[in-house]
Amino acid sequence: KFKQNWATEIDDQAVLDACQESEHKFRKRELDPITTVRLFLLQVLWGNTSCNHTVRLAGRDVTGSAYCTARGRLPLAVLQMLLTRCTAKMVEAVRDSGRWLGHRLFLIDGSSFSMPDTESLQEHFGQPGGQQPGCGFPVAHWLALVHFGSGLIQKVFTAPLRTHDLNGITHVHPELEAGDVALGDRAFGSFVHLALLAARGVFGIFRAHQKLIVDFTPGRPHVQTSDRKTKRTGRPSSRWVQRLGPLDQIVEWFRPESCPSWLSAAAFAALPTTLRVRELRYEIARPGFRVKNVTLVTTLLDAERYSREDLAAAYGLRWTIETCFGHLKTTMKMDVLKCKTVDGVLKELQV
Repeated sequence: KFKQNWATEIDDQAVLDACQESEHKFRKRELDPITTVRLFLLQVLWGNTSCNHTVRLAGRDVTGSAYCTARGRLPLAVLQMLLTRCTAKMVEAVRDSGRWLGHRLFLIDGSSFSMPDTESLQEHFGQPGGQQPGCGFPVAHWLALVHFGSGLIQKVFTAPLRTHDLNGITHVHPELEAGDVALGDRAFGSFVHLALLAARGVFGIFRAHQKLIVDFTPGRPHVQTSDRKTKRTGRPSSRWVQRLGPLDQIVEWFRPESCPSWLSAAAFAALPTTLRVRELRYEIARPGFRVKNVTLVTTLLDAERYSREDLAAAYGLRWTIETCFGHLKTTMKMDVLKCKTVDGVLKELQV
């Protein structure tokens, strides 16, 4: 449908408004911002095809080089505004689809994409280690927030390759509302992240970090605040609170002593000193699954409303984000972007 109606799917006034708000001044020409945005959309819809092929698809009597220059004139801010407004409309359209136990469910995960081997892209994004100098291609790190019910990629954050997932988490949090549930792997199951979500009224379901010591023994001892510097091994740092069932308990986590690099000192100081978290463990007996035992941490503490089986099933839904990435990177052929500048790559990704 979009390929057939590519010339009418974008409203002229929306592009003009975005140009005005970003203070982009332009003169009337054949490849003005309205035409350029439409051609850019057409290009991506046809599998991120070449600039020369794009102008032929559009039936335009211009060269691919002229179109490429027009894309360069178009500010990144214009495309960001258009994407934000388009996404906002889609959010309302899918708000009630695919709810999990009455909650909107969001998947958070990191991914990556490659791009041409240019000096500016290498310097900005970096490349995977273990490669000989002069070999390999730049790769960007990509954090995405996906609405489970619709597969809508609601917010993204792009950064150099060697960037932890949590470095961009504060950029996607504003998309979440009170009552939402965020779902992710062990990279997101920290005290600071869960506390930030709780401050928004958002719940989290994450796999426990591999270094977290989880002991389901009722009343078991824990490392006291004064003993943390001794790094006593084998003893949990959380205080046991309540047993909810077999391998299911509520504990009290303590705020870490140091502020993570991705959070400001003021925001860290505003976090509570303790946080009640539910820890649970279950087995996966399905053939073909590498992991046999999974330990989750969550702020959904009501065991009657959120059973251990419900939480295990919810975490199993996390893998659907890979399908969403596949739609973008494989189906739409966006796993390797084509622009040769940092600004161009970001524009390509917005479209």
